Amino acid sequence: MRQPNAANVIGVLCPGGEPSEVASIQKSESLVGLRFPSRSDSIIPVTQNQRKGRLMSRRCGQRGYIERKGRWWHLRFWFDIPEGRIHKSQPICLAVGKEKKNKSEAERLGVEWLAKQGINTKEHLAKATGTAVTFQEQSQIWLNWLQTRNNKPIPPSSVPSIKSALERWLLPELGGLTLSEVDELALNGVVEKMVSKRSPKTIKTYINIAKEVVESQRDEKGRRIAHANWDNEIIDLPAVNRREQRRPKLRKEEITKIINSCTAQWERMLYTLCPATGMRIAEALALDIDKHISNEGDVIYVRRQVKGCKTVEYLKTDAAYRDIDLCPALVALLREYIGHRTSGLLFPSHTGVTPMSYSNVRRRSLHPKLLKLNLYTPGAAMNMFRRFRSAILVKRECPQDLKKFWLGHENNDVTSEYAEQIREDVEWRQRKAAEIGAGFELPSSIVPNVPKTLEQEEVAVAT
Repeated sequence: MRQPNAANVIGVLCPGGEPSEVASIQKSESLVGLRFPSRSDSIIPVTQNQRKGRLMSRRCGQRGYIERKGRWWHLRFWFDIPEGRIHKSQPICLAVGKEKKNKSEAERLGVEWLAKQGINTKEHLAKATGTAVTFQEQSQIWLNWLQTRNNKPIPPSSVPSIKSALERWLLPELGGLTLSEVDELALNGVVEKMVSKRSPKTIKTYINIAKEVVESQRDEKGRRIAHANWDNEIIDLPAVNRREQRRPKLRKEEITKIINSCTAQWERMLYTLCPATGMRIAEALALDIDKHISNEGDVIYVRRQVKGCKTVEYLKTDAAYRDIDLCPALVALLREYIGHRTSGLLFPSHTGVTPMSYSNVRRRSLHPKLLKLNLYTPGAAMNMFRRFRSAILVKRECPQDLKKFWLGHENNDVTSEYAEQIREDVEWRQRKAAEIGAGFELPSSIVPNVPKTLEQEEVAVAT
């Protein structure tokens, strides 16, 4: 299509124009250009090419910078967090010693580490630019999820111990940090605070809680946001040495001394029943006479336990639901202790309705007796009786699957699973219980032989 000539346009717009004016316009056409009025009087604003936010497409990918800190080569790199980008340092390899690497090798290992962590990926940036959540906020979300999840939710009685670990050790050090800031160095600071005050096993348990809190954050698709590749060498957890763990034990003579020192019938029965059956103390304190003891008194049905001062209808593990057979001598003592009672708790508190608290039993009964008999060692608790029973079953050659059944341990091999049917043979089990016995000298009576006081002797003489 031909463009209109400038002269023709001027002729239309200015019909009376002089030829000189037309020539002047034609001459200046190539210099200025003709402008036509727009259809609208308003001016359309020009949108600027704004670049807001962080995009991985604008980055070329980082390789980090290797520098030496003491004995190690460290990789310094940019790390994205919701608030922006921060510098971080990651130990890569040793700079001295037998396993030392030169700087070129450290640079190669640093690049491999960055690729493994996904630092240069869009997914990492998308996760990092999300809403900043603090460790304290996520710990509450995690704890609520533990109680409401469909797959084995934790019971309410387990919540106080987890809260205690969080409030006493983790939240004071990590509570104000965002989840991206809770790294190996932050956990190492927590370890340093606990190392002189808690056992290695406890420290490991608490650090695992912190890891679970960080790893529990998920995106909208349910995928884990935080990394799960923790470097335990930097966290520097103390080694758990089983030989140094507190595992107090008792010999049969010492158990007899404890029983003879009892001045109450319930103490005498409790300290006889636990080492003779291997029950956990929480299971023993929850026994109900008409529900958990057979009519003949020769079988105990473990179906619940005590938490605090309440009975709960669940046990520590699935294997803890079991039947324990008693030897004849122990059956006689149990029936003597029950007497004419037909219902109620076997070991009730002073109210007669609620069960005894294990902490009270340990603090007011067990520890004073151990101190008096010079048998106390740090960490002494009622599980000493359970260890004793386990040793007796081994010494007297109790079948392995029956031992696990009586103690409430899991069967982890196929052969034991096939042999589980022999547990249903009650007659065979009771015969084995009679052969094995209690493993220590049982008292002749459940009534303690308490020496008379001077006042009691005076009353007896007066009558």
